[in-house]
Amino acid sequence: MSDMTDNTILLRQIHESFIQGDRITSQGFYPNSNDYGRLSTYHGDMISAEKAYTHYTTALQLASVGVAGVSVFECHEALLPVEHDGIDYREHVAIIFDVTSSLTEQRKKAKFLSSAANVRQWLFLPSIP
Repeated sequence: MSDMTDNTILLRQIHESFIQGDRITSQGFYPNSNDYGRLSTYHGDMISAEKAYTHYTTALQLASVGVAGVSVFECHEALLPVEHDGIDYREHVAIIFDVTSSLTEQRKKAKFLSSAANVRQWLFLPSIP
C-alpha cells in the first residue's frame, strides 16, 4: 500500500444526520456498530475530496452531504492508529478505534477529530442545482 505521512489528509464522508447547525458533530467521526471499530476514510494523497465524494455516492451508492478531513498526525495525537488497508477500494484507510479501552474514551477521540475537521472546514461540498 502507498505510504502516508503525518500531513496526509484522511477524507471522511459526512451523513446529513451528523450536522448540527454549520458544524460536523463527533458522530461523523465515531464508528458505528457495522464498522467494528474501524472508521472508513479515503487516502487524501491518492484521491481528491471531490472524486472521493463521487465514488462514495455513485459507485458505493451511499449518502453523504460532503467531505471533511483529518490528518494522520491528528489521528496519532488522539492515539488512534491508521491503516491503509485498501479494503473495498484501493484508497481505503481505516482509523482504528477498537484499541481504546472505553466508550467514553472513544467518544472523546471522535470529538477531537470532529473539532480538527471543523477547524479545517469542508474539503468538498457538492453544488446544489
